[in-house]
Amino acid sequence: MIIFVRNGERDKQQDGLNETGVNQAMKRAKEVKTQIQDYCNENDFELSDINLIICSSPFKKCLQTAEIIKSNIESKELKFKKKYDKIFTQYELGDYQHPYLCSAEEVSLDFAGAQMKSVTKETLIDPKQLPQNNYKKENSEQVEERLGAVIYQLTHKLQNSKDNAKQVYIVITHKIALEILVDIFEGSREISESGLISIKFKSDSTFGISFVGKVFRVKEKKQIDQQFEDFQQNFSEDEEQQQEDEEQQEDEDSN
Repeated sequence: MIIFVRNGERDKQQDGLNETGVNQAMKRAKEVKTQIQDYCNENDFELSDINLIICSSPFKKCLQTAEIIKSNIESKELKFKKKYDKIFTQYELGDYQHPYLCSAEEVSLDFAGAQMKSVTKETLIDPKQLPQNNYKKENSEQVEERLGAVIYQLTHKLQNSKDNAKQVYIVITHKIALEILVDIFEGSREISESGLISIKFKSDSTFGISFVGKVFRVKEKKQIDQQFEDFQQNFSEDEEQQQEDEEQQEDEDSN
């Protein structure tokens, strides 16, 4: 199961959630827990059997939303992954991420929480404080490609996992990413306040897609592949080209 959630509202004067944002995050935590509990009931296992993987944009408001959601859900195992964090940053600002937070392949949520004080708006979006050759602005089409690629990757990961029914990914991201995701599925940019979208992997290898209680449709695995494999291919090609460009730049700098 994959659940996408919008971050809570940010304070206007400083980075991080304001009081409204905290309340929003708590409400979304309850919605997420209900989604997971319903999923457990459908599959006849306990909430404590769930292996929970939280993926988050590194913005402080997203990390705080993740912390609130995590504290409201009991699970067998909890991981906080940074592998897919590039997919979920806010494209208008570019992929400006805190370099220390993003230096490890996988970090514990407690570790991420401990870094929140150092993850400020300035360190995230001031290009002078970040390595320029690794971070770039994107347009909506590029974000759409990366979102499509990660859906392809995660659905394949779920399908090939030993306990795939018990794997739950919670992705805390931004409004624009959720709008693009709904557009991919439904051709619409309308999302609710929470922006909650769930993709449930079923025993017959289909995926049920819903949006805050509204069922979009059930897609067969091959339909998911057909819809997103082009995104995956384009994303892989872009990654390879970027790596070649970086290597060429390094060679030029060394000369």
